Amino acid sequence: MTRFRLINWWISHKFENLRFFFTGGGILVCLAGIFGEMPFLAKGGAEFLLVVFLVILIHENLRRFWLYLENHQESCRLPTEQMKRVNAFLLGCFLAVFLGLTVFFGVFPWEEAGRILWHGIRAFLRWLGSMIPESQPEEIVETSSAGEGFSPEIYLGEGGEPHPFWEAASVVAAAALAAGFGFWLLRLCYYKLAEYLGNLRFDGDVKEFIHPEEERESAERGRKRKGKRRGFFPSQSSEEKIRRLYRSCILEGLRMQKKGKDWEKRTLPVLTPEQMEGEAGVLNQEFHRLYEKARYSPQGTDTGEAVRMKEECSKIRRSLKAGQQNPEG
Repeated sequence: MTRFRLINWWISHKFENLRFFFTGGGILVCLAGIFGEMPFLAKGGAEFLLVVFLVILIHENLRRFWLYLENHQESCRLPTEQMKRVNAFLLGCFLAVFLGLTVFFGVFPWEEAGRILWHGIRAFLRWLGSMIPESQPEEIVETSSAGEGFSPEIYLGEGGEPHPFWEAASVVAAAALAAGFGFWLLRLCYYKLAEYLGNLRFDGDVKEFIHPEEERESAERGRKRKGKRRGFFPSQSSEEKIRRLYRSCILEGLRMQKKGKDWEKRTLPVLTPEQMEGEAGVLNQEFHRLYEKARYSPQGTDTGEAVRMKEECSKIRRSLKAGQQNPEG
C-alpha cells in the first residue's frame, strides 16, 4: 500500500492485544495518579490515553481501507490512486479537527463551567425542596407569608446548612446530566460521520461498478435502523408494530390452547407462520398477509396497514375468547 514495509506491516495487522494492553496501562496510570494524589501522573496518563486513542483510529481507518482495496481490486476497476488521495485528505481533515478540539478542550474553563452548572442544579433542587411543607411554629408561618415572596438569593447563597438528601440528589442529577449529554454528543457525531462517509463518491467507474451495491447496502442499513429500538422504547415503525401485534396474538392463542412455556421455547422457533397460526387456532388470511408483507416485503408497510392489523388482532382476540367461553360450539 505504501513504499515503506514497516508501515505496510503495521496497517495489515489488527494489534487488538496491544490495544487492550496500552489502554489498560493508561487507565491504571490515571487511577494511580487520582488516588495517589499525584496530578502530574493522572495528567500524563490522560494524555497517553489520548495519543493511544488517536493511533487506534488512524490504524483502523488505514486497515479497513487496505482490506477494501484487497477485496475489490481484482473484481472491480477501482481508481486506486484517486481513492488513496481522497482518503489521505479526509484523514488530514480528521487530524486537524482532532487537534483543534484538543486545544479547545485544553483551554476550556472546566472548573468555572462545572461550578456554574453545580450551583444551577442545586438552586433548582432547593427550590423544589422549598415546595414541601414543613412543620413550623405559627408565628414563623405568618411572618413568612407576609414576606417579600420567593428570592433566588435564598437558594443560590451559602446561608444555612443544606439537607444531605438534596446534596446527594444534586450530585446524582449532575452526573446523569453530564453522562447523558456526553453519550448523546458521541452518538450524534458517530452517526453524522458514518452518514457522511457512506455518501462519498469518487468517479464514473466507481459509480458504474460499486454504486448499485452501495445503494442496496444503504437501503438495508436504513431499513434496519428504522426498526431499531431507541433506548427502552420499542420501534414505532409500521413493520415493527405489525410484527409485535402478530406475536402477541399468536402467544395469546397458544395460551388459550393450553400450550406450555416449554413447548413454546422448544417448538415455536422451528415452525413456519402457517404452522404457528394453526397451532394457535388463528385462521385469518388478512392477518397472515399483513405479517408476511411486514416481514419479507422490500417495500415495507404503511401506517394504514398497521391500523388494519390492529383491527384484525381485535377480531381474532374476540373470536378466541368466544371459542373459549363456548367450547362445544
